[in-house]
Amino acid sequence: MSILEAIVASVIVGIGFIGIFQMVGYAVNSIDVSGERSKAGHLVGMIAEGVLGYKDTYVGVSENDEKALIYEGGRAYMPSDDDRKKCSKFVEFYANLAYAEDSQVCGSDSKTKSSVTDGINIANCSTTPKANRQALYKKDESSIWGATSAAGNQILKWNAILSEDQLIKCKSQKDTKSIKMFEMCRWAKNNCEFQNNNVFDERMYVGRIQFNLNDGKKRRFLYFQADYEPKYQTNTGGKGDGPFTGMAE
Repeated sequence: MSILEAIVASVIVGIGFIGIFQMVGYAVNSIDVSGERSKAGHLVGMIAEGVLGYKDTYVGVSENDEKALIYEGGRAYMPSDDDRKKCSKFVEFYANLAYAEDSQVCGSDSKTKSSVTDGINIANCSTTPKANRQALYKKDESSIWGATSAAGNQILKWNAILSEDQLIKCKSQKDTKSIKMFEMCRWAKNNCEFQNNNVFDERMYVGRIQFNLNDGKKRRFLYFQADYEPKYQTNTGGKGDGPFTGMAE
């Protein structure tokens, strides 16, 4: 009888330990997934803040170039460009990367002209060894990324962080990271990507940052207003400069 009791007790204890081991494995996996989601949330917020913080900078324009800019009709131009190519602000440039004529940069930043030609859309896990990955932070960040314009360095920095899986893990090819800008306007003459009758500015830019994590099972994304170009009233006739009565089409 004592032997049977001991065997039954051992079986009960064994079943309990099996359950505990399974719970420990599940808990460790949950902690890992939760940590990655938290890091993804912080990274998405950091990128969005970077977009808003650099939206008024011109891509390709270094600190020395800024002193020589010429402004005409609300647009900035480099006096050294023979074709009077206008300089694009950060969000406008990024939104128009798919259009060659609209995404050209002015200024002396050769790194921006040669490397920043596509939006960030990472669809594969990194194959770069850890020893060869770029250091994310140094005293002089311009020497890391190679661009001389602040906006150009931001794009190159984000691309390195996401493409090399430096801050969040990539478990499979279903784990993707993308940063996109959408241009919207009300008036068709602006040649916007999307026409939206609820937009009353000249044009508005909406950013979308999306990360697919944990073998594509978890998603973290953020939509935000990245920038806008105000629409000014134009007089088409009437009695002088009266009060503002609406927006001209």
